[in-house]
Amino acid sequence: MKNLLFISDKLFLEDSNFSGGVKLCTSDYLKLLCLIFNVEVIGIKNEISLLSRIKIKLGIDAYLHYDNSNIDEIIQKINSNKIDWIALNMSNLIPIAQRLKILFPTLKIILLSHGNESGDYLHEISRNNFSNILHAYKLGSILLKESQSRKNFLDFVFTVSPIEAEIEKWINAKKVIYIPRTIEANFIDTNPSLNKVGFIGDLSHLPNKDAIEKICESIEASKNTNIEFCLIGKPVIKGQYFSSKYSFVNYKGYLSDNEVINEVKTWSAFLNLLFYYSRGVSTKLGFALSFGLPVISTKIGLRGYEFLNDTSLISSNNPQEIIELIIKYCSNEKSNSELIDISHKAALNSIDMTSLSKKVELELFDNYKS
Repeated sequence: MKNLLFISDKLFLEDSNFSGGVKLCTSDYLKLLCLIFNVEVIGIKNEISLLSRIKIKLGIDAYLHYDNSNIDEIIQKINSNKIDWIALNMSNLIPIAQRLKILFPTLKIILLSHGNESGDYLHEISRNNFSNILHAYKLGSILLKESQSRKNFLDFVFTVSPIEAEIEKWINAKKVIYIPRTIEANFIDTNPSLNKVGFIGDLSHLPNKDAIEKICESIEASKNTNIEFCLIGKPVIKGQYFSSKYSFVNYKGYLSDNEVINEVKTWSAFLNLLFYYSRGVSTKLGFALSFGLPVISTKIGLRGYEFLNDTSLISSNNPQEIIELIIKYCSNEKSNSELIDISHKAALNSIDMTSLSKKVELELFDNYKS
């Protein structure tokens, strides 16, 4: 086995108290690489100066989060552990790739992408009608940095969705490998209440706000008085906004892990909602499938998941059709049991980590024979 150094912000490693989608994807990337390489891990701290913060805000440089963080320790680990490969967890670490390529030209460097930054920023400025020259300059700066880094410093880019794999090719990535999500089935006993559905997520995140608003408007337009739409997440002010605006919204707050499990086991459908493409992948879908929850999703929300043996999830990209699916599958026990079975089959027919690692290993070493 070759030796690989996995470099990540300390926040996203197992021993931190931080939680969220980035940490879940980080864990999966690390598990995958440990099946292919002898892996050493180094966690670094965001040591961003005030000047760097100003430059990032103004768009002068989008990647100054870790400009000089732990570089001496990284160099020492490369030398002492005979490191052949580097894996950078997230694009914020790209400046490290530039430094290392100069010092160690034969190193193979993999970027572990958690989502395309320029595309997300484009959505942000266009949907908020930002049109000044600063936003245009910042977007161009991010896109240029993305392209230059892939052309000059990165040997591989791993992506978590197929659409972002194509974007990576367009912005000069030499070799792109798409890493679909894996599901470890650990089904829990559920006690679903009919017509009770819910959503978990960052309620201030623009794609989530858009999706919640569309579903609420569609429930209102349907004049169905039986649906209870539960929300879990923060900030509290956003949850309270939706519950005050729509009588059928039940905002549960920001819950602990155990509280989340106790709540979602009472839902007759876990809603995985996304009506336009955003960076990365919906890790909350993997959470729902791993616990065996009944899922209704948008088709866009399924990006990054692959199901084998002709299995699939109940899905639609139309908000009105989502409401029709809720009424169909959540209003009686027989239909809800069918929805649970469909979700169970999808979870049990996702690609496993071992098979995925063999596929990725072939793609990695096809270019670099040992």
